[in-house]
Amino acid sequence: MYTNKGIQVNEHLQTSAPNIFAIGDVIGDYLFTHVAAYQAGIAVRNALVPISKKKVDYRVVPWSIFTDPEVAHVGLTPDEAEKQHQHTRIVKFPFAAIDRAQAESETTGFIKLVLAGKKEEIVGAHMIGVHAGELLGEMSLVMQHHLTINDILDTIHAYPTINTGIQQTAFEAYLHGAGVSSNRKIVHALLRLRK
Repeated sequence: MYTNKGIQVNEHLQTSAPNIFAIGDVIGDYLFTHVAAYQAGIAVRNALVPISKKKVDYRVVPWSIFTDPEVAHVGLTPDEAEKQHQHTRIVKFPFAAIDRAQAESETTGFIKLVLAGKKEEIVGAHMIGVHAGELLGEMSLVMQHHLTINDILDTIHAYPTINTGIQQTAFEAYLHGAGVSSNRKIVHALLRLRK
């Protein structure tokens, strides 16, 4: 079966004929080479190992526009996050504060993380700046596997790279998060007890 949008497939990328799979532009939706490559992996796996079929997961699809500066995002926008989650927080970090961006005189732009829920899961990342599209790999991995701000902070990033901007943004999120606020209260209470 098909529509004006393309060939219809199920969550396993099967067409109405169960032994026929379709991927890429012919099924519509995400018209990106990287999405087609992802779909190919799912379709091949499902064709060869039909016992435990894998479903497609479009929760984390990176987008990049190769302008100057580049524009890139993955996941939810702040507005989408607010509609889906009770608690959201935005952390924005300027490219001007990234040492490599300064060294290359490419300080235009920012990295913005969208955090949601009590655990402040990263549900969106938006960037404008030099090589912004290159930063999407790490952010997509973080989001796909529900990694945390602390997981980013625990990862050694090569210095000086534009990628250290992700670590710096995560550090800003940590500094202004509920965990640090609670720790400050505990330290202040302990200091008052010493007196």
